[in-house]
Amino acid sequence: MANASGQRLTTELDRRPLMAGAEPIYIDQGEAGFLFLHGFTGSPYEARDLANYFSRKGYAVWAPLLPGHGTSPEDLENIAYTEWLDAAEQSYMEMKARYPKVYVCGQSMGGALALHIAANHPVNAVITFAAAIIMEDWRLALLPLAKKVLRYQHKSKGPDIRSAEAKARSASYSKYP
Repeated sequence: MANASGQRLTTELDRRPLMAGAEPIYIDQGEAGFLFLHGFTGSPYEARDLANYFSRKGYAVWAPLLPGHGTSPEDLENIAYTEWLDAAEQSYMEMKARYPKVYVCGQSMGGALALHIAANHPVNAVITFAAAIIMEDWRLALLPLAKKVLRYQHKSKGPDIRSAEAKARSASYSKYP
């Protein structure tokens, strides 16, 4: 997506080769915009079906690729959560500059980002799927120690997708820092 002047904003991570299917989704049409934010280790692929559905209903759709995603798990190592917040807010502001109505949706981490946007900006509606609101688990206190011993945590079952065909096409990481 471009800034208000029509210039595409790029970062160093934007220049990295993307995983197949991790490309941002942008469908420019209609009078209202639908912003979809993907989850941790995921990609805009998560929004593909919703993007098609809402575009058929006449909505513009923007599903950006969040920093550190869609390339390699190593790219997540030096990403701060504030970069995801900034990218999500920038995406919202770009949509708001183009469309009078903007609906924000997110899955998992993207859902938490969507709630953050809704708390700080005038959105028309917010939809979340599996957004973590409060994380109360004593094991979280062990994360700083575990990070010194384990560089990556591998996903035991891969993406949480029921369809084997869709799971095989999913552009998400199999491990995370």
